[in-house]
Parts: sequence; structure tokens; C-alpha cells
Amino acid sequence: MPANTTRAPSDSSRQRRAHLKSRNGCVRCKRLRKKCDEGQPRCARCVKQGTDCEYANATDGGDEATSSGGGVSELHGRRAVVASDSDVEMRDSLSTDPTSAHRPASSHLHAARSHADSAMPPAAPSRTGSGGSGLPMLSARELELFSHYITHTSRVIPHGREDMFPLQVGMPNLAFSNPAVMDSILALAASCKCHDMLLGGDGAASSDRRLGGICELLRLADRHHQAALGQLQSDICERQFRSVLPNAALMVLYALSCHYVRVLLARRAARLGARLAKDVLPFQSQWITSIRAAHVAFVGLLQPGLRSSSASSSSAASPGLNSEEDEDGDNGEEAALLVSPLGLSEADRSGADKFQDGPAEETRRLLLPIVASTYESALRKLRVRNAADLEGDAKLEACGAALGLLEELFQVIVGGGDAVPPPRKDAPRPHDFGALDDVPPWLVRYLARVTSATPSRLWRRRIMAFLNQVPFEFLHLVQLALDCMPVEESRHHEPSSPSLGDSGVSSSAPQPLPLEAAHKPAMDIFAHWLVLVMLLDGVWWIGDVGHWELGRIARFIEAQGFALDLAEGETWWPETMHAVKSTLGGGAA
Repeated sequence: MPANTTRAPSDSSRQRRAHLKSRNGCVRCKRLRKKCDEGQPRCARCVKQGTDCEYANATDGGDEATSSGGGVSELHGRRAVVASDSDVEMRDSLSTDPTSAHRPASSHLHAARSHADSAMPPAAPSRTGSGGSGLPMLSARELELFSHYITHTSRVIPHGREDMFPLQVGMPNLAFSNPAVMDSILALAASCKCHDMLLGGDGAASSDRRLGGICELLRLADRHHQAALGQLQSDICERQFRSVLPNAALMVLYALSCHYVRVLLARRAARLGARLAKDVLPFQSQWITSIRAAHVAFVGLLQPGLRSSSASSSSAASPGLNSEEDEDGDNGEEAALLVSPLGLSEADRSGADKFQDGPAEETRRLLLPIVASTYESALRKLRVRNAADLEGDAKLEACGAALGLLEELFQVIVGGGDAVPPPRKDAPRPHDFGALDDVPPWLVRYLARVTSATPSRLWRRRIMAFLNQVPFEFLHLVQLALDCMPVEESRHHEPSSPSLGDSGVSSSAPQPLPLEAAHKPAMDIFAHWLVLVMLLDGVWWIGDVGHWELGRIARFIEAQGFALDLAEGETWWPETMHAVKSTLGGGAA
């Protein structure tokens, strides 16, 4: 055999053909590592996918970006993480522990992870802005919102010690390394600030100009929310599930608080004789979708066999959902990471303990006794009224199941029923926690509580859990009907008239669609549930949502002639409770 043989070059060794690279592409294309045509003001990829297009500003090293969608900075809406290939390879070669890439190298010498490490979220990378490996720097407006979340928003949401660590320490730390979590935090903070401006009592929302400023802040919140949704969809496609759980919790809070802020804004504008643009009007049924989606996301990630792209068979121990630690939430390491054992100032703590789980003081004193003394008769009439309509069809059977759940809920909340039993000590534990194997245990426990996957004693979680427990067919009927109902203020809008804070969106209300027979029992049952939601007006991010939605339904039924088969001389109980709440100050802004 000859000593020297010439071998033909294989296909794998051929050099790539010379091609032009996109070095000045938009932020989104860089993040996705896609070739950008650098079109102005929006590249072809962003136009095709209907997203905002941003380009790095060369004058400041890329710390700031200009957007074709508006003048407000949205750096964390579609930000790019600048990292070299060697950095990526190094991170992938390390332990599959999800926090390993953010710990000192010496920590990898230890095979076992301490309990304190599991409690502490990943350390935040430095925000170098340009030339570094961190996320782009926050703008001054975003820093203000982040500060508002740290010092106020995160302190008026927790009800107990077990909720303080996730909201005050865990999620803010995750936000420094996860753009979707940062966007969700900024969106929630902006919504909270709008709420404070509307109810501050300092005249901040007593003029058209001030209302216009609140509208702009609300739009900024929505842009951050939409950016978080976009990033979340990208993470799910790449099977990166660690951002799903924190965003699920934050988006539920945002959806409810933003809807309530829009309700307050609409009422304040009506008092001032102002008209609102369509994009700041109250939602139709989106808030219901967000609550249900968080529950579906958590349950879905528990499915056996579902793994994130970074998980492996040697991942850390699965987080338990029914351990003793979960029941009392007293984790020493997590408590040590809080600013103080209580986590709240005296002023914040007294207000939170008094108002954050149930009715406001006047509602508790006046409306709650009326509901407690009349609900049994109302539910009995509701069942008799719809008894003949709840059989023979899948949608009608779904309404029957929802009615059974509603009766149980009323008994527990206002009927003095038995408290929800704690998880059984001998309950079987799943062997495979799916995509949650590489998620911090504190985050799993928190989502299990807020989505009611584990029992809760809080009224706000029990009542809202109804939306997670009812059949999907029932909820779909309700949402279709709600989407047919114009919001109250839209009746006063004229497409040709300028609106307060108008963004060029027409404010004409959609024409109602024909409703089928199953909508009648569905809306009747849903309206009775909204009476319970009215009892949550002491929770700041829910407020008068129940009163508002019940008023919409009552007006729609009256306008459409949607007969409820009431007996002669009988009044509709939800409408009566709505009227009682109105006399107690419901609807004031």
C-alpha cells in the first residue's frame, strides 16, 4: 500500500461559501441569531411577524434603542444577550444545575448543592450595557418602575411569610438574568403605579392632562407585558421552561390589576366628561384567560416526560408540593435573605393584613351579611331555573358541573363550611416532575399556591380558583358572551371624535354576536360567582372588578332581552346584590 495517498475532501471539510453577515441587524434578529435585512424603520422579519423592530444606537454603544412603535424606551421588550460562542460552550459544559452558570467556579468542585443554594436564585450578571455579557441597561423610567416594585408593589401583595421570598427576593433576582421576568415585573409595577395615582387622593388624576399621563403609563405597562409574552413564546419553543412559572404568577397579577386600573380610569374619565381611547378601555375577557393560563401552564409542566432543554437525568431532586416545609412556608434560608423577618414596614403591614384578602371594611360590615343571609335561596332558585337545561348536551353538562362547584364555593366562603383540608402526609408523590426538575423549589411552591394546585385558606385564591376548576366548555361560553358586550364607556364614543390619549385606534364597539341556548345558564351561573368576586374589593389588584363585570352583564341582559325565566315578581339576585354594592359606594373612583 502506498505510503502517501491522496484522499478526496469530504463534504464536511469543505469551507463555507463567502457570504455577507448582518452586523447591524435589529435587536430581535440578533437575539434569535437570524440574518436581518436591516430594513428601516422595520426589517422584513419583524414586519412579517408583526413585532416592533429596534436597532442599537451606535452613538452610545447599544445601551439605548429606538423603536418604530413609539418614543418610550422598551429595552427589555426584545433585548439581545450578547455572548461569545466560547461563553456559551463554557456554560453548556458546566453542571446541569440551572444556577451553576451564575455561581463562582469554585462552587462546581462540590458535587452536592446545599439547601441555601437551592433557595437563592441565580446571581444577576452585571448590566454592562455595551461590550459586556449582561442584559442592556435599564432606562431611567424602567429603573423608577423597578424601584417601585421593590419598595412598594412586592410588599403589598404577599399575605404571609411564604409569599414574601418569591415576590421580594426570588423574582427580582431572576429578572436580572431573564428578560421576560424583568418585563413582567416592570409591567406590574407600572400598573400598580397607575392604581396609586388614581386612588392616591392627592388630585393626581383630577385633570385631563393627568389622566393622559396615566394612559401613557398604562400603555408602557402593556408594551412590557406584550414583550414578556413574546419572549415567553420564544422560550417555550426552545423548551426553556424556567421563565414560564415566574411569568405565569406575575401575569395573573398584571392582568387583574391592569383591568381594575382601566375600570378606575374609565370611571374617572366619565366623571371628568373625557373620552378614552380604545386601547386603554377595560378588558373584555382577557383577564379570565390569564388566570386560567397560569394554572394550565403549571399543571402542564408537571406532565411526566416533559423536560427542558437544559435538564438531564442527573438534575437536582424534584421539588415537593406537599411537604411540611410547603405547608408553613417557614424556610430558614429564604427568611435570612429577606430584608427583615417581617419584610414590611409597619404602615404597609397594617394595610396589607387588613385589606389584601377579602372585602374592604364597609363591604365586610354591610354587604357580606346580606350575601350570607340570601345566597342559599338564590342558589336554590338558580338550580330550579336551569334544572331542565343542564342535560343532554356537552356544553349544558359543563354548566351543570360549574353550578355544583359554585354551590360548594358559596358554602365554604360565606356558609361557614369546612376549611380546605391540608395535603395528606401519605399522599403519593409523582416520580417525575417533568419540566420542573430544574426550577427552584421556592418557585414551584409559590405557583402551586397561587394557582390553587395546593389548598389555600385565602379567599382571593379560593374564589379565583373557580376559573381553574370549571370545565373549559363553560368558560368558553362565558368568554364568548363577555366579548360580545361593549364596555360601558364605549357607548359614548364617536369614531370621529378625538379621545383622551388617543393612539389612533377606533373606539367603536363591536356588534354583539348571536348567542346560543347554553349561554343563558352559563351567564346566570357566572353572574352569581361575580357576587363573590365583589367580596374581594379589599384586594387592591382586584378591587371593583366584580362590581364592574356584573354591571356589564346586567345591562347587556336588559338591552338584549336575554330572558332568565324568572318567576313572577322575582328579582334576579346578582342584580340585587349589584345594586346594594352600588349604594355602598361601589363604582366610585
